[in-house]
Amino acid sequence: MGALKSTTEKWPTAREIAEALEVHVTSVQRRATKENWPYQETTVRGGQLRRYNPATLPRAVRLLWRKHKKENAAHPNHQMEALLGTVEELQAFILIQKNIMRKAMRLVADCRREFSMD
Repeated sequence: MGALKSTTEKWPTAREIAEALEVHVTSVQRRATKENWPYQETTVRGGQLRRYNPATLPRAVRLLWRKHKKENAAHPNHQMEALLGTVEELQAFILIQKNIMRKAMRLVADCRREFSMD
């Protein structure tokens, strides 16, 4: 059985809120600072991480975050599927680039042969 999460581990980070609001994480950080959202800092690798108390978030933000959290719990593979789509696109791009490089190398070899026969 896994370890119980502390209360603050259930609090959203700026990144999680940004995903729910579909905005950039720095926009959430600026708004949190401007509106003085209460938070707890936790030590993580590389520094500190702010977690915001969901009960004190603005109502609209809180509702969107909860909705996003619920949707992601219902579809845990959603992010993985999006990532796999990106990986497949990248693989196709790499294959195209390899073909272009092969053609370019053949062209260079042909030119060298033609100009070295003089």
